[in-house]
Amino acid sequence: MAEGVNHEIGFQALKFMLLYCYDLEVKHITAYAFKYFDNFRRKPEEVQKLMDLMMEKMQLLKENESLLHHKQVRVHIAGNLELLNPSLRDEAKRLMELTAGYSKAVFTVCFAYTSPDEIVHAVQESCQENCNEIEDQTKDLSLNLVDIEKHIYMTIAPYPDILIGHWGRVA
Repeated sequence: MAEGVNHEIGFQALKFMLLYCYDLEVKHITAYAFKYFDNFRRKPEEVQKLMDLMMEKMQLLKENESLLHHKQVRVHIAGNLELLNPSLRDEAKRLMELTAGYSKAVFTVCFAYTSPDEIVHAVQESCQENCNEIEDQTKDLSLNLVDIEKHIYMTIAPYPDILIGHWGRVA
């Protein structure tokens, strides 16, 4: 198979899955598109090709009236966006801004994401927020779950009812 064909087939399958889920009134869909540790360990040229592919697909999603705009699907890119090159990071932000007002469904794409990184990020952001408020002597500086939850990447999505992965089992 030619290089990139599997990724293109995967993208087409994802589009059909999104449409199918929308028709079934599934409100929150999450896809894992670029696992943080595994994919960044690839050769630099492979990583760049995957980044280019993600850019192309985000632009396609923006332009595809029937999939996002007509169906009012909000797109959320979750993960450590600081690891992306500036143009891809900006494109991700534009796509999220463009669809921020949509509420019929939410499509989250986990890109440069792992749950341990998400937890570390949320704790760091919570600590930074508390440090910024240190001048307020009456503020309790301990962290609690609410502090951390508001800084997780996946904050806009509810806890999943079902997980289906490429490993072939339902969790």
